[in-house]
Amino acid sequence: MIKEEFLIKIGLSPKKAKIYLALLENGPLIIQKISDKAKIKRTTLYPILKKMTDDDLIGIEIRQKRKHYFVKSPEKLLLQLREQKNFLEALMPQLRTLFEKQTAGSRIQVYDTVGGLRKTLEEIMLLDPKKNELLTIEGDVEQALKLGFDFWKELLAEKKKLGIMSRTVLPSHYYDDFVIRDHQIKIRTSKFLNNFKIMLYLFSNKTLVIVPSQPLCVVIENKKIKDSLADIFEIIWRRAKPVN
Repeated sequence: MIKEEFLIKIGLSPKKAKIYLALLENGPLIIQKISDKAKIKRTTLYPILKKMTDDDLIGIEIRQKRKHYFVKSPEKLLLQLREQKNFLEALMPQLRTLFEKQTAGSRIQVYDTVGGLRKTLEEIMLLDPKKNELLTIEGDVEQALKLGFDFWKELLAEKKKLGIMSRTVLPSHYYDDFVIRDHQIKIRTSKFLNNFKIMLYLFSNKTLVIVPSQPLCVVIENKKIKDSLADIFEIIWRRAKPVN
């Protein structure tokens, strides 16, 4: 018997696990039936169902002019796990290098406060006189915005003032929350990043790994690590979907 905890262990959130099981056990359901079976309020269901649809875990069919949600092939879960595993394997050499501290000339700083994170972003990204291109993977945008909308607004304004160009890859379901107008920034989205819970910033010779939910920020000052991660960014960028 499939249990919720099994699905949670492979990466689904508790609510996604309830929804997935409800559809798996009962077949296509309208949203009210999903609410009843999964014991989740309808107002809460809408954004979760949209994310699960974007992740290609569930689909929608129209019956008698009503939307019915259904589970897609379980192989979709396996494919998602394989993609995450491939990304981690590509990242592993750089992580191992950092862990073992084998690279000469490295400097690592750790901040575990919002104030430290703000100072890091302002000083490291915005005060570079060479105006290098900023590359970012913006995971967990929802938690990042909780750090302060005014802070991000001011940061973007300063970035624009300094003429810093940037490219950003977003999880596909966060695009509506990340609309940026009149800035020198190119945005693409990727379903592969939909469960990505960190923010990765690559700039000059520095790498910032940010966990916005804690908040935690690790700053790595090492050109080899930054350049290697930039190569991985380019692979993701080429496979991502361009947006206006």
